[in-house]
Amino acid sequence: MGLYKEEKEEERRGEDRRRKDRRREDRRGKERRGEDRRRRKKRRRRRTLFWLLIIAFVSLVFSVLIGNISVFIEKFYNYKDESYRPTDTDRMKYESEKAKPVGKK
Repeated sequence: MGLYKEEKEEERRGEDRRRKDRRREDRRGKERRGEDRRRRKKRRRRRTLFWLLIIAFVSLVFSVLIGNISVFIEKFYNYKDESYRPTDTDRMKYESEKAKPVGKK
């Protein structure tokens, strides 16, 4: 019976050692996982900041355009083309028709 008890004690000691090793490995794994989580969080923060800056820039551009759109509309409707010379085509046709019979006698 003495041998049996000693074997059990050795097995228990061996199991305890394995558990301690597992705990150490688990701690190392947790530390690594924690580092990976921190890296992921930093990436997420950078990505989020990047998209927030893009959205802010686009909204700033749109606000400037909307604020100045009334000025553009006024300039468009108040534009006067200096090269345009209106002609009265109906009057010219009427005068040319009227002048033809006079030339024929």
